[in-house]
Amino acid sequence: MSKLKQRTIAAAIMIPLALIVIFLLSVNVFCLITGVILLVAAWEWANIADLSWQPLRIFYALITGALLFFSSKAEGYGFFLGTGFAWWILAVMFILSYPESKKAWQPKIVKLIIGWLVLIPAWQALVFIRTRENGAVALLCLFSIIWIADIAAYFFGNWFGRHKLLVQVSPGKTWQGAIAAAVIVAIGSAVVAKIAGGFSWFYLVGISVASVVIVAFSIAGDLLESMFKRERGIKDSSNIIPGHGGLLDRIDSLTAAAPVFAIFLSVLTGF
Repeated sequence: MSKLKQRTIAAAIMIPLALIVIFLLSVNVFCLITGVILLVAAWEWANIADLSWQPLRIFYALITGALLFFSSKAEGYGFFLGTGFAWWILAVMFILSYPESKKAWQPKIVKLIIGWLVLIPAWQALVFIRTRENGAVALLCLFSIIWIADIAAYFFGNWFGRHKLLVQVSPGKTWQGAIAAAVIVAIGSAVVAKIAGGFSWFYLVGISVASVVIVAFSIAGDLLESMFKRERGIKDSSNIIPGHGGLLDRIDSLTAAAPVFAIFLSVLTGF
């Protein structure tokens, strides 16, 4: 079976499951399920961070679970969204300056801490979005941006890709794929917003710009994981999902895009 066919089958299963979790389950169940997903992602991140001994990887996942629990008891989301955004600005700098930047993050303890900076704000952002008015629809918008961008980048990169985006980090990604993803999402977001709300052109331009920013951060999330996997010498975070690798390989874009989307949403709704 070709890799594309494997990816298509896996996506055909995962997308309906994601929609069920978003729309049909209560907020508390949503928080629990997404928390469990991030615990699995933490277990995978421990491997990326060079913890090869299974008990240590499980221990790291359990600590992550405890941190998620205590973060859920904190008042407000501002600290976590701000921390997530600040981290991803720094992460972009690490990505752009790789391999020189690895001197700063190569120590194992630093990579483990980075795992928490990636996962905990992402979970807080998802919970924040889901608990807003029409939060399920907002989450669908976020997921749609990521899915459409990923599909556009994949196909346009394969068809027209000539110039590598960051060959040292991820040789498969191209500028053509990234630009196509941003353009398609920007136009699609404006069209959907116009149909749904009849907003002014000024507002639609703002939505398009915000969508491009979210796409850019989603690409950064993908590139960050690729950078760490390259340094670790592995292709996938695990082999849980046929054709897709691990859960972290599927949510790497989401971990970066979710805090940024949540910040845009908080500005629109007055937090």
